Amino acid sequence: MVGCGEPASESVVSQLAPSKAKSSPVAPVKPEPQSHEVRKEVTPVDETGVPQVFLTSDHSAMCRVRVGDQLPAITLPQLTGGQTELDSLRGDKATVVLFWQEDPWMSATALKDLSTDIVPSDEVAVVGIAVKSGESDIQTLLNEAGAKFPQLLDNDGKVFNQVGMVKLPRVYVLDATGKIAWFDLEYSESTRRELKQTLEALTGK
Repeated sequence: MVGCGEPASESVVSQLAPSKAKSSPVAPVKPEPQSHEVRKEVTPVDETGVPQVFLTSDHSAMCRVRVGDQLPAITLPQLTGGQTELDSLRGDKATVVLFWQEDPWMSATALKDLSTDIVPSDEVAVVGIAVKSGESDIQTLLNEAGAKFPQLLDNDGKVFNQVGMVKLPRVYVLDATGKIAWFDLEYSESTRRELKQTLEALTGK
């Protein structure tokens, strides 16, 4: 997760085993190999079980909506045709909204993970919003990722501009009332982990 006020920290511990003394002047003992250990703090959760969102001051300045806010009313063309309201695609308990655009790997990974990790149902819905992407590129990426959930087209980027600036992809999870319960900028394994925790908290599963 991109770390809001207090940046998420990551401590790195490196240990270098000291070289053993030579057992003989002829056959020295080689030093033991280095060991490297990386520890990442676990993001705390609130009383609902949803991970807390931490942003740096720079990342916070790129956000126009935050936890507890409603997303702006969104009506966009759907990839399959026709104008569609985001509200009409929401799940009863949770809705995952992915703002994305073509990039070297983050959006493609997010599309693939959402397709494999979440089974859309009446309770949980997944919606993609492609920002400033050509339709042919969108369909190619969706096919490669196996993503079959609904895709809305923000061709001029005006809808995303109401939500934030730069730093795509972004994942927002809306609760049963349509308010933002959790979100993250860009995409990583911590995003994937905290997304699962959020959905488990909202659905009780």
